Amino acid sequence: MATSNDTGFGSCQRVANSRLLAYILILTPLLCQGSRVDVPTVGNFIRRWNMVAAVIGNYLYIDGGEISQYENGVVDESLIYQVNSTLSIDLSTSWTTSNASFRMIQKPNTARNSPAIWIDKADKGGFYLWGGVFSFGRGMTESEMWKFSADGQGGGSWSLFQNFTNPEEFAKLLSPESGAYTNTDDKGFLIGGYRGAWTQPGLTVHHQIIPGMVMFNMRTKEISNGTAGDEGDRHSPFETLIGAKAHFIPAFTGTRSSRGLIMVLGGHRSYVDRIVPMENSPGYDLRNLTFFDPDTREQYWQTATGDIPLYPRSQFCVTGFAVAGGGYDLFLFGGYNAEQLKWYEDAYVLSLPGFVWTKVPTPPAGPRCLHIGGIPSTTNIRSIDAAYQGLLLFDMTTQTWKETYDPESGDYDRAKDLKSWYLSG
Repeated sequence: MATSNDTGFGSCQRVANSRLLAYILILTPLLCQGSRVDVPTVGNFIRRWNMVAAVIGNYLYIDGGEISQYENGVVDESLIYQVNSTLSIDLSTSWTTSNASFRMIQKPNTARNSPAIWIDKADKGGFYLWGGVFSFGRGMTESEMWKFSADGQGGGSWSLFQNFTNPEEFAKLLSPESGAYTNTDDKGFLIGGYRGAWTQPGLTVHHQIIPGMVMFNMRTKEISNGTAGDEGDRHSPFETLIGAKAHFIPAFTGTRSSRGLIMVLGGHRSYVDRIVPMENSPGYDLRNLTFFDPDTREQYWQTATGDIPLYPRSQFCVTGFAVAGGGYDLFLFGGYNAEQLKWYEDAYVLSLPGFVWTKVPTPPAGPRCLHIGGIPSTTNIRSIDAAYQGLLLFDMTTQTWKETYDPESGDYDRAKDLKSWYLSG
């Protein structure tokens, strides 16, 4: 996140085994702070942004971020509030976006916005958070990793994670923002990013590019850092990368890999020897796709066809679904064009192993229901998000947007047009 413009981020997550995709809408913050609540009433809710999300068991967890809201229907200039709770929504019951119930779990630390999140499925599940941005630079600390341990009932507890097998290595790392992160079953990855004035104390320049890739082994608790010039398991597939998204494709789904592959989408290349605004940094297109093996770091490339999304594109949302019988489909929504200083409103499905992009309908709410990833800073923050509580659902099979979540909707099944594309050869 560029602290000069304060554009925001959102999050989307696949919902358990359902074919419904939940996501959260966001808006650009302003420099103010009000006395508000983490979960306002539907009538007082305006917008939510800068959070991260994870599905663990039967619950969707939403952590941190910022929120704008009214107080009893009255608006004033103090609209922005830092959410310092972890929220959860029960996915085992039906709900609509207007009546979804949030459970609040208090955090012992100052929440960061848009950190890297690594989901750990061991035991009852949980996740690690590292990096991100302090809201307007308030309460900044040195680099810290936090662990959330779920309790299997929509709750859980937070702890400062310090049990690295090599703590001296973690102490050397710069706490990043705007890096590309994902995780396998046992390892978390974060590629690139930069350190900004609201990321970590002591930085006197606008931003500092962070090259290479960090890997955290959630079983051995070892953390390592490597660059593009390193060999073996410390090798980074990128030297510099800002605003991209990474996604893990499990073994034998959309590829032939026996270990699974990590796909890196979008974002910009930057420079470690000089400060270059993102709008002047080369963007990675979405036709030529890059993968790498999470164990060997070997890289692969594939050219996609179909409705190629426009680029440059950063700060978008991406998630994915395995297809019964083989295959894997990714959903991409929104994003930011730094060259033209505009936000995208489009949505796409990338289907593997065909590597074909298909454009799908955008949300029906018009210009107020814009993006996972934010809206321009010129937009009036008082405009109410057309999505109740900032939640919408996309049915991947019927390719329609919905406001009702049904836990009995069934496993993911490809849309008819995609099935026909594969059958036609």
